[in-house]
Amino acid sequence: MVGRVSYGPRFTHAVVRVAHADILPDLELQHASTAAYRMVRRALDEGLAHHPVRFWNFIPGIVDAAAADGLDRYMVFNAGRFAAFSDWFCAADRDRLAPHIATATGVGHSGTDLIVHCLADRLPGRPIENPRQCAAYRYSQAYGPLPPCFARATLVADDARSDTRRVLVGGTSSILGEDSVHVGNLPEQTRETLDNIDALLCEAGANGLEDLHDVRVYHVHEKDADAILEHVHQRLPHLVGRIEMVHAPLCRPDLGVEIEGMADAR
Repeated sequence: MVGRVSYGPRFTHAVVRVAHADILPDLELQHASTAAYRMVRRALDEGLAHHPVRFWNFIPGIVDAAAADGLDRYMVFNAGRFAAFSDWFCAADRDRLAPHIATATGVGHSGTDLIVHCLADRLPGRPIENPRQCAAYRYSQAYGPLPPCFARATLVADDARSDTRRVLVGGTSSILGEDSVHVGNLPEQTRETLDNIDALLCEAGANGLEDLHDVRVYHVHEKDADAILEHVHQRLPHLVGRIEMVHAPLCRPDLGVEIEGMADAR
């Protein structure tokens, strides 16, 4: 396990890489995920920015079947992340964890390593939940014995001397409540994903999709990229030519698109 950290005057960026995580047995992957988050915590403790506001998790074989019946590798990772956060924030139950959880993205990638990125701030952020969705930390055991620990977005101050705030939008998909919807219908999944982001931004005090910028779209199949981008452009015409497309497996096999970004709010 190796780490890298960059300390700035306000923000810290920490990265931890677990080599060959794709071949780790399930229990070892769970423990490695916990250890990776503990390494992030130690890195933050050495700088001035102690408050995580954004995570990115890149998990090899993310929806591959685990040894336990009904589980996949993302669920195994989630169990490790939950253990790390419980220790980090001295909160063993979900409700006590909720105020501390930052937004996140969790997707697969073509490599073999587990990679965790964390952006931390000197100022604490505020987790934002989507009224159209169940909070991820409240998911039922249908999505694993321990839930994924992330907020739908994090609200941070854009500048310590300004009333402008930045909304960091985590990876968002076509999920209502806790269930995937429009399975097999990529245009409708894209629409539902953007509807979720619109509702989330309004909940955070932004004006909805018109305030969204710096958008990244994860798509499962390369052949679908152009069609997805066209649907996104229809809803986000102010971002034509400025959207990053990334080919990646997602955390559920019935999802075809996931979108993250940032927005400004007051």
